[in-house]
Amino acid sequence: MPGLHITDQQVHRYMSLRRHHTLAVAAAKAGISERSARRIDKNPQLPSQKKRERHWRTRPAPLEPIWPRVEELLKIPGSTVDFANWLGSRGRFGLGPVCILTAF
Repeated sequence: MPGLHITDQQVHRYMSLRRHHTLAVAAAKAGISERSARRIDKNPQLPSQKKRERHWRTRPAPLEPIWPRVEELLKIPGSTVDFANWLGSRGRFGLGPVCILTAF
């Protein structure tokens, strides 16, 4: 099926069916395409073993420019900070960072 990742279970099923059936039949019974079946034949590693952790950010941190000031405000004893108003007055932040900070 286009757009869906192949699961470990599908790979196991394909590999067991491949012993007794042709590539096309085994792929159809496992619910994967023939092209994916050829790729599995070439490299039988399970999909869960192929994934790597990212070491880079996928998007910029929205609070990075003001985070030192946020830390200062959090360290002041006995004070309360209305982050919704404080961040809203800066105009460049949506509700996401506000919700994250108010959850603390």
